[in-house]
Amino acid sequence: MASTTRMDSSPPSTMCANKCGFFGSARTLNFCSKCYEGYLKTVQESAPPPIKVKREKFSSASLVTRCRCCNKKLGLTGFKCRCGKTFCGSHRYPDEHCCSFDFKEADLQFLVKQNPLIKADKRLEDVRQLGYDQIVLFQFGVGANAHYIILELYAQGNIILTDSDFTVLTLLHSHGDDDKGIAIMSRHRYPVEICRVFERTTLSKLQDAVAASLKEQENVEPVKEDESQNKALKEKKGGKKGGKSSEPTKDSTRSKQATLKQILGEALGYGPALAEHIILEAGLVPNTKVSAEKKLESNNIEVLGQAVARFEDWLQDVIAGGLVPKGFILMQKMNLGKDSSQSESNTSGQMYDEVCPILLNQLKSREHVNFETFDMALDEFYSKIESQRVDHQQKAKEGAAVQKLNKIKMDQVRNLNQLHKQTIASRSYGDKLCLQIQQFDSIHLHYCCCLLRSDGVYKIPDKAALPKKVDSNLTPSSSLNAMTCRGEQKKWKYKGIIDCVQIVVREKGLAALLKGIQPRVLWIGIDGSIFFGVLERTKRVLAQKRQGSDAKKD
Repeated sequence: MASTTRMDSSPPSTMCANKCGFFGSARTLNFCSKCYEGYLKTVQESAPPPIKVKREKFSSASLVTRCRCCNKKLGLTGFKCRCGKTFCGSHRYPDEHCCSFDFKEADLQFLVKQNPLIKADKRLEDVRQLGYDQIVLFQFGVGANAHYIILELYAQGNIILTDSDFTVLTLLHSHGDDDKGIAIMSRHRYPVEICRVFERTTLSKLQDAVAASLKEQENVEPVKEDESQNKALKEKKGGKKGGKSSEPTKDSTRSKQATLKQILGEALGYGPALAEHIILEAGLVPNTKVSAEKKLESNNIEVLGQAVARFEDWLQDVIAGGLVPKGFILMQKMNLGKDSSQSESNTSGQMYDEVCPILLNQLKSREHVNFETFDMALDEFYSKIESQRVDHQQKAKEGAAVQKLNKIKMDQVRNLNQLHKQTIASRSYGDKLCLQIQQFDSIHLHYCCCLLRSDGVYKIPDKAALPKKVDSNLTPSSSLNAMTCRGEQKKWKYKGIIDCVQIVVREKGLAALLKGIQPRVLWIGIDGSIFFGVLERTKRVLAQKRQGSDAKKD
């Protein structure tokens, strides 16, 4: 049974594919062994000859890398440059080995790949303003190839590039409004539909705006009163020092009431400046507070509506192109220093502040310049504003330098005055010291005279014998006091030569008068003998030399 199963499991035998009468197998491609050998020979003969690769024998010397500049052996420490050569550490930089690789062109190609060129129609098709906002739109191209450049002239300003669907491609800076759910950023659609469109204001719209503001105040004021009462109770319980009463809290709630200017600004959307202009045009006060107690009368609302209608008529004519607005440049009054002259203030104190197409009522008191058109005013304003700013900055620097110099001058004058005061005080003190020294010298002289007397009795000189006290007046030359003091001392002691001899002989005797003759005569004798001895000796030596020279000549 086992043999039968083994025979049944073996693959069935097939005849040779070459039809030689023998059996073949799958391993020999259904050929018999002899035919399979013949088949292999035919295949080898028909196959192309094999390519013989010549293997060059590389020596160890050819594997050593060297620097292409200095031929230094590098080994594994070589640096391969972008030009394809290998260099050492000192010649690896392009400027060291005169590199032939163009780095500039490679960087340009890299930038071109990273920044693909956006090809669009360069023809300017349209320039318009979006609504009456400060947004200007420039259209380049038509249809699907159109691109838009949007200039936002409010706040910090912005430049935005969009495609034909107003999808932002690039912009200067992103911004948004969370309250309105607006986000202006890259790859987002620019909200063109939110731009405000001109709509005339009706009288009912003004009345609704006033009524809405009154309702808001009614909803807010009770809460504020409760908060003020709670604060007052806390202050009373806490016993704060200098606690305030509840009256200031009432004033604070009153000060937060809506004014006519705020209500009209929110209703119209033209801004606070134009709202104030319209209110003044109607003959009302812009800061008039409107509340449930102080309601706005119907006559005032009608007058206000007429003023709004006059302004919107002017605005509609300007938008439609039927009216060319005038131009006004407002002057800015500069704050000049006290030292500036009046002529300088009239000429250089003027500077352009702002330009506007309408002269607002609240600005009529300021100095301004009128122009026929608003374009002329713009050209004048922007052509001179930069030069005026430069002149103003230069004058400000000069004024600051002058102030510094004046301050330095005042400090020096103050220091000189202090030194002068100190000099006067030191001079008076020196005069007093000089007088005291002279008095001490006179007393010391009297003391020495008393010691030289035979009796040895010391008598203190009288006050009349001492030099008189000299007042130390504040004269320019303080040495006059010392000179007058010495003069009085001389007058007091000796009147002349004869008087001096008489006083010395009378007080000290004749021996005291001749006391200095002996040492003086002795000194003169010794000095004279030496001098004349040397003189005679010199004469003799010179006479002998002269006789010897005469004898030689003869």
